[in-house]
Amino acid sequence: MNPLKLPPPWHWPLLGPWPPADDQARAVIPIPEEQIRPLAERLSKQRAWQSAEENWLAAERALRQKPWRPMVIRFSGEKERSGWDWADLSLKVSVPILILVLSTSYSILSSSRQHTIATDQKESDVLAGFIKDMQPLILDKGLKESAKGAEVRGVAQALTLAALSQLKSPERKRLAVQFLLDSGLNSKPGNLFSLRGADLRETNLRGADLRGANLIEADLRGTNLRGANLREANLIGADLREADLSMANISEAMLLGADLRGAELRETNLNGSFLRLTNIRGANLSWANLSNTDLSTADLTGVVLEWVKWNNQTEWPDASRFKDAEKIPTALKKQIGLP
Repeated sequence: MNPLKLPPPWHWPLLGPWPPADDQARAVIPIPEEQIRPLAERLSKQRAWQSAEENWLAAERALRQKPWRPMVIRFSGEKERSGWDWADLSLKVSVPILILVLSTSYSILSSSRQHTIATDQKESDVLAGFIKDMQPLILDKGLKESAKGAEVRGVAQALTLAALSQLKSPERKRLAVQFLLDSGLNSKPGNLFSLRGADLRETNLRGADLRGANLIEADLRGTNLRGANLREANLIGADLREADLSMANISEAMLLGADLRGAELRETNLNGSFLRLTNIRGANLSWANLSNTDLSTADLTGVVLEWVKWNNQTEWPDASRFKDAEKIPTALKKQIGLP
């Protein structure tokens, strides 16, 4: 055959056969036997049930199809491997992959564990340092007896907020606040110095005595304040979303602009509290005492008001702010003009 009758290689079809058949003579360039023989011998070992001629033709056909076809033949025996052969091959391939995955996972877990240990140690040091720095202020500098605006109170407040900002563990935050309470800083209403802007998320302060505490804009999301005493506390702009304030005493507290969405306020004493501009969406106010409470611009969308208590001094918002509210007492519906 005259090779010039074949199109140039860049015109050969992508899917073979390679080289392509001559359109006129229907002939192809012959493949040298020395190229076919090694592949045919390979196939003869893998497919002993086939005749030598059949294996020779299969090798020649493979060489004509694609340049990478012989490599596939050498690897897979022209797809004539048995199931056991493939299982053995899969095992050989999967073992190193599994070892790589396990070693990588162990490295990641080990690194994560080391990071957790380091973080835990750091927080332990922060808490220990906070207590160490506060003790002389309490014992020697008269922090408990100091007046508002005193220098020692400013130092104590700065130390407290710095410590709380570095503590991420709710338990250690609780220990820091509990240290302040146990030190007698709340021996009289308003004596607990400012915790303004403190991060106390998810802290367990159940039953804590926080009378008169300055918690302006404090982050108290998810905090357990069940049964806590927050009488006369300043909670302006505080974030109390999802906090548990059930059975807490929040009487005469300032809650202007506070966020109480989803808070648990069941049986909570809010007598005389200021709740203007407060967002109480979805909160549970069942059995809560709202006597003398100013709710005139509060958002009560979706709240639960079962058996809520109020009196003539309670200032309610207009009926539009009770959208989707549940279990509103009949007398209250009549008072605010709801059907």
